Amino acid sequence: MRRPRFRRVAWTLLLALVTASGALADTVYLVGGGSYKGKARIEGDRVVVEIPGGAITLDRESVLRIEPGDDLATKLADMRAQLNSKDAEGHYRLGVWAVQNGLPVPARELFLAALRIQPDHVQAQLALGRVFLDGAWLDSETLQDMVRGWLAADLNEAALQVGRQSLAGMLPTSHRRVMLELTATAARRLGYFTEALADYRELGLLLVPHDPQAERVAIIADVLRDNPSGLYLVQVDDLTQAVARGGADEPPPSGFGSLADDDVLEWALRDKAKEMIAAGANQMTAAQGLLVTEPAKAAGVYRQAEDLFAKADAVNPGIARSYRVEIRRRLIQMHQSAAEAVALRFDGLIKTINNKSLPDYKTKLRSALSLLDDIQKELDQILVLGSPYPQELSLLISWTQEDLTTVKAMRRTMEGELERIGPGRGGTP
Repeated sequence: MRRPRFRRVAWTLLLALVTASGALADTVYLVGGGSYKGKARIEGDRVVVEIPGGAITLDRESVLRIEPGDDLATKLADMRAQLNSKDAEGHYRLGVWAVQNGLPVPARELFLAALRIQPDHVQAQLALGRVFLDGAWLDSETLQDMVRGWLAADLNEAALQVGRQSLAGMLPTSHRRVMLELTATAARRLGYFTEALADYRELGLLLVPHDPQAERVAIIADVLRDNPSGLYLVQVDDLTQAVARGGADEPPPSGFGSLADDDVLEWALRDKAKEMIAAGANQMTAAQGLLVTEPAKAAGVYRQAEDLFAKADAVNPGIARSYRVEIRRRLIQMHQSAAEAVALRFDGLIKTINNKSLPDYKTKLRSALSLLDDIQKELDQILVLGSPYPQELSLLISWTQEDLTTVKAMRRTMEGELERIGPGRGGTP
């Protein structure tokens, strides 16, 4: 693949002023310090902050408070209403104002409007993250495919240059995520480790917290942070070397290697995954010791271990799956024990039910229904825990489904009996 012919375009875009001029946007203050400016909204247990170039998703627990800004949308609408419909420059300048005030979506709309009026408006093209190559303006989606192809062909300089030009504009969040990952890869391969680290950190802010991709990106950033020179000590034991020799997954040679090499990076990530697995295994041992005295705390420790294994799997897919399955098996056993304890209470109550006294009969039937509810909750939790691993936990899932069917049948019988008796009858059933 030939290298592209670039046309250098002199342009001045005010996107760099965004962080300094977002005073009218919402301010999201973080626990432990720091803040973001942009249009903030709450979505369940997350806070999404729209910033120029995309959106940042935060855990709600990490947000200290949100200070709302002025009604910028209304102000923008008023200013837009005053624009001449044929004024491309006016639409562009108002788009820049929207960028500066944390309104990325209407900003893109204004830049697009400027191009509909004047297709050759260079500043609006650049503001949208488009790049002029070989006589045409290419949009960010086309550029992604092009940059991806250059990376596959090891044309990292071309990939980085075009990716950087595109990232200077207002890309949709999904496009910005992809382009950041591509430029981070290109920068790392070229040995620009500080630049790559910055890209990975920005990418991490645009990903959903705890998502596997977010976990992997965060750990890559940790590796680059901990090895700023880009050198990493690869340590391959003799057994691994012998087993893998000549195979597709043959490890890099022992000794210092550069993180610019994809294989060295993957080995560093594998080392990180092994560290997480070791820490998770220690957590599992600690949780096992708490099962009898503090079962609730034990469950929490198991969850912490599971988080570590999930991170290990995000870095090296499948490496910790067996540990994750075992944790689910142990958590399921805890819910089975809880269900069995309630079932014993249910059996004991059933033995005391008789029809000599209607009020006592009704009371005990309702108590029995309440116990069945508790059993069903435990069984439902077992199915939730087992659902990610239908193959490994198939027998436990099957037994639980059978138990649920039995519980629901008993519930229908008791509810029918209460309905038959009715609320107004006295004496004996």
